[in-house]
Amino acid sequence: MPGRRGALPLYAQHARLLRHRIETGDWPIGTRLPSLEALAAQSDVAVVTIRQAIELLEREGLVERRQGLGTFVVGSVPPPDWLSLGTSWSSLLELLAGATVRLVPMERGEFAPVLGPHEGSPAVRYLFQKRVHCRGNEPFCIIELYLAWDAYQRDPVGFDAQLVLPTLTRVAPELIGQAWQTLTIGKADPEAAGHLGIDAGDPVAFVRRIVLDPAGRAVYVANITYRADFVRLDIELIGSRREVGATPSNAVHAAMKPSGLAPGNEDPRLHPRNKGEIEHD
Repeated sequence: MPGRRGALPLYAQHARLLRHRIETGDWPIGTRLPSLEALAAQSDVAVVTIRQAIELLEREGLVERRQGLGTFVVGSVPPPDWLSLGTSWSSLLELLAGATVRLVPMERGEFAPVLGPHEGSPAVRYLFQKRVHCRGNEPFCIIELYLAWDAYQRDPVGFDAQLVLPTLTRVAPELIGQAWQTLTIGKADPEAAGHLGIDAGDPVAFVRRIVLDPAGRAVYVANITYRADFVRLDIELIGSRREVGATPSNAVHAAMKPSGLAPGNEDPRLHPRNKGEIEHD
């Protein structure tokens, strides 16, 4: 990491490393940090880089420099405000409805997605958009999405200004027949890192999300790159954490009870094609 050029300044990269030691309890409150010279030698960077990193942590209220005594940990890192990737259509919409996001349009045009086997048949025409989604001022994902043109025409203003899936559910629910997604873990390329405010090579979650209409046409295709420090995947194996206190037999019954995407639509988790995939729609 030292000397690596990415989206973050070098001092911010090292502030992240020092912050992590506080977050994990390696440096609990009251700990006196090693000297600037010692920290610089450990990371093979200039003392001024570590000084800037410490100043950043001091502004965050995590450390305090005391004249003649050194630098001490005085605060704790607040738990992350995770975006929990759901495993059903309803949980995804719940997540999107509760998220505070700012859409930053980047690119748009009329391009068709490349569809793999079992990803449906293509629409005649698509709208393509690339966006960065943010919470407050913090970007958490970059998304390349393709929306069937006939769906887009239902509410062009809404689709341009709002999140696409809630808008699609609102204006064209009959076009939502099946939906699934596949999640993989990788590293941010320089372009994604620049948009997400992270360093090139940092861990990210890649999501490929598909929505088909009842005829098997791909009406929505998205390739999404999430910052790894913003998202987590919760998978309930037996029962629900919302049903704490339920008997084991009732919990198993609740976990195995099928639930559809919408009245009259098939639950994509029951579709043979989707076995073994991580779904969050």
